Amino acid sequence: MFDVLRDFLGGGGKRVRPLYCCLGWSSVANAPIDSTVLRAAAGLELFHTFALVHDDLIDRSERRHDRPTAHRAFAADGPRERAAWFGESAAVLLGDLCEVWSAELLGGLGDGAERAVVRGILDRMRGELVLGTCPRRA
Repeated sequence: MFDVLRDFLGGGGKRVRPLYCCLGWSSVANAPIDSTVLRAAAGLELFHTFALVHDDLIDRSERRHDRPTAHRAFAADGPRERAAWFGESAAVLLGDLCEVWSAELLGGLGDGAERAVVRGILDRMRGELVLGTCPRRA
């Protein structure tokens, strides 16, 4: 699972979300980037990874940035007689794992009232993601 995640994260794309997070912090706080900012940046990237892994599966995408999608990579290493099922199941779990890690990173930010605000934003992000990804009838 970690090999597929490593390949997915390193397989192209701009990875601008963590950069924007850090640059935004630096410009507003006028303070150096610390472990809390890096934690937020990593949490946002994992949240986006969770969304992409699940979206590729829903869309039945074969490739992302000219590389196999996560479910295709898992299928290639799975049992031949059930490769598609194995790949899809493993990709769901990988996406879920990225969302759990994202929630751990982002949900632990701030103290007291700040933490409640962060949790509210994270909850809203999850809800909007699901509603925005939900297939619609033509």
